[in-house]
Amino acid sequence: MVPTAGEPLEFVKKGDAWTYLPDPYLQVDAAKVRQWLISLATAKAVRYVSHDAASLAEAGLDQPRYQAEVTLEDGRTIRLIVGEPADSGRHLATVAGTGAIFELAAPTAAQLQRPLTFFKVATVNK
Repeated sequence: MVPTAGEPLEFVKKGDAWTYLPDPYLQVDAAKVRQWLISLATAKAVRYVSHDAASLAEAGLDQPRYQAEVTLEDGRTIRLIVGEPADSGRHLATVAGTGAIFELAAPTAAQLQRPLTFFKVATVNK
């Protein structure tokens, strides 16, 4: 699942190709999906706020701005939960189940929240 302002974007990998589940005929740019996955995998916390938060509500993450969920080949699921920006522009975030609350820089949070158009194969109008 890729985070967006509207409905979740769900992609599934089959071989080297990616399929958009709600519309399997939509041409997905595999390079863009890889780019997003790399952004997710390399996202760095600016600062840790808590290593043992008792609840997401304490950090305002019970109603997140968006979530990014990835299911790995071994079946494990990792879910990043990102909150609204603070006055600093940074976003509080957590990886579900870890208890750690950290800040993401605004550019990092923006790279992870992409619309469907980002993932479509570019077409040339003639």
